[in-house]
Order: sequence, then structure tokens, then C-alpha cells
Amino acid sequence: MNEQNRADPSQRILNRRYWALILLGAAACFLFQIIGILIPKRQAAPIPLWILLVLLLLPLVRALFGFLDGLRLVRQFQQMDVREMQSFLLSHREKAEAAAQEKRQLLRNTQIRADVWAAALVVLALTVSLLSGMRYSTAWAVPIWMLTSLYAAAGLTRIRFSPPETMFSEDDSYVDRADFPLLYGLAERAAEAAGCGGEIRLSLSVDNNAGVGKVGDTVIIQLGVILLSILSERELYTVLLHECAHITLNHALVEYRYFNWLDGERDERPLSTITDLFFQDTDAHYAVEYSLYRYAAEIHFETEADRAMVEHSDAQTAASALLKLKYFDLFTWETENREGFLRLEERLEWIVRGRAAEFLEALPQRMDFWNKLIQKEILANDASHPTTRARLASMGISELQLVPRMDSEAYASQIEQARSHALANLRAINEDSDYDETMQKSQELVASWERSGKPLIVEEYRDVIAALRDLGRLDETIQLCDRAIAEFPFGTPISFPCYYKGCFLLHQWDDRGIELIYRAIDGNSNYIDEGLDEIGSYCCLTGNQAELDRYREHGMTILQQKVDIYDELGVLRRSDNLSTEHLPEELQEQLLGYILSFENGNIETLYLVRKTITSEFFTSAMVVRFTTEAEMEAKQEIMHKIFSVLDNDTDWQFSLFEYDDVMKVPLNDIPGAVIYQKNPVNKL
Repeated sequence: MNEQNRADPSQRILNRRYWALILLGAAACFLFQIIGILIPKRQAAPIPLWILLVLLLLPLVRALFGFLDGLRLVRQFQQMDVREMQSFLLSHREKAEAAAQEKRQLLRNTQIRADVWAAALVVLALTVSLLSGMRYSTAWAVPIWMLTSLYAAAGLTRIRFSPPETMFSEDDSYVDRADFPLLYGLAERAAEAAGCGGEIRLSLSVDNNAGVGKVGDTVIIQLGVILLSILSERELYTVLLHECAHITLNHALVEYRYFNWLDGERDERPLSTITDLFFQDTDAHYAVEYSLYRYAAEIHFETEADRAMVEHSDAQTAASALLKLKYFDLFTWETENREGFLRLEERLEWIVRGRAAEFLEALPQRMDFWNKLIQKEILANDASHPTTRARLASMGISELQLVPRMDSEAYASQIEQARSHALANLRAINEDSDYDETMQKSQELVASWERSGKPLIVEEYRDVIAALRDLGRLDETIQLCDRAIAEFPFGTPISFPCYYKGCFLLHQWDDRGIELIYRAIDGNSNYIDEGLDEIGSYCCLTGNQAELDRYREHGMTILQQKVDIYDELGVLRRSDNLSTEHLPEELQEQLLGYILSFENGNIETLYLVRKTITSEFFTSAMVVRFTTEAEMEAKQEIMHKIFSVLDNDTDWQFSLFEYDDVMKVPLNDIPGAVIYQKNPVNKL
């Protein structure tokens, strides 16, 4: 479970603690300098200058080498091609248990090294402060004090505080025992059975997941209200056993907590950007090794936690819970993007109550088909859990069947209360949402399109498809995709409708969607990541080994092209090979005419330069500089419309950037880069 985000009051408490450490370090260094100065010179042993300089410069030298080591680590992975990286990762999973133990020890050693160095920094800072006071006059006191104070701050701020108790009252997802005694009782009974100590705090989310974490001595269990809606009381108990087992078995909780601190929480600390420079090497190595550790160990962790479900409950009930969770995932795959709501309140109600109700209604009719899929499912290379078939087999379950639901009235009442709590939180979160306004615009766009006779216009049809989809008019969405694929003249980009129709077919268990998605990828590199994910997920879900083998081989080639070429389309740097671009005059005039027809004076300057990526591949990079008066909403709409027209030209490869994101690139130094300027400056 991702730890709950703390609200501002808790972060302010943490920041005050860190400021106290920083000030403590500075005060201690100042005090030690004063002590050194006050020691009579005749009583002080002479300190060679070179010793003091070595001690003073040691942290800076180590920081430099740490920075270089971090670059080396990054370069090591950058130099791997996609196939090498995939093999590297899979090698960790193939020897999961041994690799996990090895990585875990490596992580602990890395953390110890970082903590020892942090302590050494503090000791070194105080030692240098004392020696400098003994060796030098007060003229040197201030610069040395400033440097040693930085060292002390770097060491002391590596102390990792537990979040304050206020985090529970600030986060509305946490619920009290008095309001949910039955859920707390189930959780505490499961914790006791699994041997999981500590105070229990429950957090309610709006999904179909359960998760666990630990902050200090507090065990945090997250429960999704959809999960609560579809599981019986007995099934929920087995899920709680599984989550508590993660705590009992210490499944990377310490490692996760430290990684999470490195990955984001430390950014909130005062002066962290500077103080973390002294730990570049250990932090970089920990981040990499932790990712490999989790990849290797996750499936093993889940299998171990599943054993607790059987050990402290009955296997059939545990299997029933796992089946329902898998069924819901398959139901979600089948019904993705089928919902449409004109009002936000309707959508929120559906998220909390309607989705689960629809699933339970569909369950009797779809269960046999889903069981066939479960029997054929293939484990994905990036899976974090074993297949459902493997999980049930480890429990000794061969027959896929659900246990009859026999819930108490108290449990049903508690679940409804949980839904109401989650709905109130969703309303609060979406209080300033522009959902209703967006739906109104979608209605107006579709109505205007219908009044115009439902035209098929290259620059506009994608917005119509998006609007129809948002309104839940899926059949009409697919019909418009079919029209675009069939009616656009040869050479017109149709990656978008191919991708959308392909995904629709795959989610209806139709193999024809695979070729449509590959067609979309071939026409537009923007669909590589999402498209390959869709195909891979479909092949694993349906057990299509032959197509999965083809996908994995073909996908390697496509992903390598993405790394080598297509990723460069989305960046513009000073170091790029940039030169004057010469578009065909007619094309440039058409583009400018179209852009100026809707920009309404918000664009100050348009740049166009050529970025050469390889000897055979380049892109025309258009950079839009807005006026200082341009509003954010206007900017977003203009960039969207420009992207729509640039993305629909197959004869020319374009990239689009906003000036503020690439302002360090010397565009004005490239001859002919400015293709439009609102207020041209005459140069004498």
C-alpha cells in the first residue's frame, strides 16, 4: 500500500523537527569552535594544516565521487538495449528466492553505510570545528563554521522521523473504531491470528484493493469499498489475514519505508537538495537495488501471504475471495470506458456503489467464461502476483467455485456506512471539479457535429470521438472510428481510430484488435507503450501463448526503436543537432493559416527548427511562445488544436513544445527559426 499523503500540518511538524536538527548542528559547530578558540594556545597540540584541509575537504571529495558513481550507475543501465534489460530483470525473477535474500542483505548494507557516513559527517563537522578554533584566528571562523554546519546538517537530517499522529486526523480516509467496530474487530482478529502486533488503523479507499503498511508501531490497513461490497464477511477475514501476514513475515516493510523516504518524503526536508549531495552514491544504489529486489521477490511474498489465509481460515473461503477479486478485474476489463454520466454526482455514486452492483449482477452469467480464462491465464513478465490458478493450486484448490454468502445485518450495515464515508470523501475531493462543465462542452460539441451532418474532418474527428466516449455513447464512438478507418483517403493518419477500435475489440475478447493496435503503433509512436501493454495484457489473460511469443519478440524491436529514436521526439535540448527547417511552402502556409485562425492573439512567437536524430530520421520541432497575458485554459486549448493538426500529417514528422519548457534552447540563434511573430522587432 502506498502510504497516505500527509496534509500540510503534519509536514509542518516534520519540517520543524528538521529545522531544529539543522540549527542544532550549526549551534554545536559554533560551540566547538568557541571551545577551540578558548583553549590556551600553549596547551593545544600543534595541528598540521594539511590534516585540517583533508578533514575539511573529505566530504566534498566524497560527494564528487558519489555524483560520478551515480552517473556511472545510470549509464550502465542506459547502455543496455531493451532485450538485455529484459533478460537482466528476468534473471532476478527466475532465481527469485536466492536473489531476494541477496538483494535484501545488500539493501541493509547500503542503508548501514549511509547511516554510518551520516554519523561520520556529524563527528567530522564537530572535530573540524574544534581543531579550526585551536589552529586559526577568528578571521577564519565564519567560513569554516558555515561549511561544518552544512556537514552537520547533512548528517543530522538523515534521521528518519515517523509521521506525527496528526496524519490520521488530517486524512479523511482514516476511520475511527467507534464508527466501524465490526471492521476493526475483523482486522484485529486477523492480526492476532497472523501474529501481527501493533495498533490497527483502517483507511477506506474507493477501489477494489486491500493493502497494508506500517508507520512506527501502527499497522495501517487500507480497504477498498468495492472490495467490501463484493466480499462476504468470512472472505474479508481471509483477505485481512493475507495483509497481516505481510507484516508478520516482514515482506520488505523496512526496505519499503526507507525507499519511500528516499523517493519523495526527503524532498520535503529543509535544504534536502544540498544535503543529499553527500549521499548520491548510496541513495542511487539503494533505489536501483530496491527495484530489483521488489521485482524478484513480489510473487514469492504473495505466495507466502496466501499460506496464512489457509493456515488461519479454510481454503475454500480464501479461494472464493481470490476468485471474486479476479472476477472483478475481468469484469473491469470487459466494461472499460462503457460508462457515461452527465453529472458529477451520478459518476461519484456509480464509483462507490454502482460499479460493484453491476458486477454482482453480471457475476452469475459471466462466471463460467471467466473460469475458463483463469484456467488459461499466463503469468506476465511484470506481474506482481501469481496467477489466480497458481494461487489456488498452492492452497490445494482445484475446483473454481464460490462459497455462499451469509452475512450478518451488522456487516451489511457497516459496508453501507463505509460507502457513505467514501462517497463523502469523493465529494470533498471533487468539490472544485470541472467535470460538469466538461460534460456540457462534450454535449455541445457532439450536438454541433450532429447539426453539421456528422462530418468526418481530420482536424476535428478525434475530439468528437473523445466527447462521444465521455458521454457513454460507445456504439457511436466505434462507428465513427470505423468511418475514419474506411473513408479517409490513403495517406491520412488513422492511428487514433485504429488504436481505439483495437482496444475495444480486445476488451471484448476479439483477437482482431491485436492487428489494429499494431497498425496504430506503426503509424504513430505515441501508442507504443500503451499499445504494447494492451496486447501483452490480453495475451496473458487469454492464455494465447503463440501470440504472446510473437508480441514479446516484435515488442522488443518496437521498444528498442522507441528508446533509440522515438523518445527523442518529446525532448528538445541545447545539445541536440538543431538546424534551419525548410517546410514545403504550401504546407507551412496551411499550418500558419490554421493556427492563426484560432489563437486569438495569445501567441507571441512560433518557432520551427529541424532536430536531426539519426542520419535517416529527423523531426520538425514547433515551439509555441505565448503572450504574458495568455490564460492557462487558452494555452491548453491552443496546444491541443496545434497538436491535432501536426499529428495528422503523415508526410512530415512534427514535435510540439511550449517555449517555457525549452527556453534554454537558443532558438533565436538558428537562422529562420521564427516563422511567426506577433510584434516583429525591426533591426537596423
